[in-house]
Amino acid sequence: MGKRGKRREAATRKARDAFKATGLRQESTPPTAPTQTRRQILLRDARRKAIGIWSGIVTGVGLLGVFVLRPDVSIEPYATTDPTRPFEQQFFVQNTSSYPIHQVTPLCGLEDVKTPHSKARGLSITDIHEYVETLEAGAKTTLTCFWTTEQTQQSMEIIPWVEYKTPFGIPRCKAAKFKGKPAVGGTYIWTYDGSEECPTSN
Repeated sequence: MGKRGKRREAATRKARDAFKATGLRQESTPPTAPTQTRRQILLRDARRKAIGIWSGIVTGVGLLGVFVLRPDVSIEPYATTDPTRPFEQQFFVQNTSSYPIHQVTPLCGLEDVKTPHSKARGLSITDIHEYVETLEAGAKTTLTCFWTTEQTQQSMEIIPWVEYKTPFGIPRCKAAKFKGKPAVGGTYIWTYDGSEECPTSN
């Protein structure tokens, strides 16, 4: 070792002794956190993706369940005992739910009906013989809107609707609006005019 090296070593030893004399402790450098391996990173990403996919599946199944279990009925005209008399028209009520519905009560609201000798507006009518205690999934029942036997109608707007209960006893209602108009040969037809809120039974 040359003179320069000896002087450097002596200076270092002298500095170390001086530091010890102060009574201070030399702080050590904190250990560096271990670096994640590529395998750990891949496992972490795969776990996150799996959680995301599973959450999507659960959400999709939940939404599908809500759609499938949602109660619903359809109302459509299907037959008439006398096509020259518009209020001889019969409608069918079909349970389009995937389970039975109960206490099915078909009704008809005369939204705006005018003849040369009478008129009705906001009137609700029902036939107690059309009440059905249980309507199975896919089954149908009849709804009529019989009000007058007059043939000449100036205005015909009706709202057939049905009140029912789900298997859990929850009351539900479905209504549709139809307009009647003269057709060929002195007959009448009813055309769908959109869904409606259920009227109040009078």
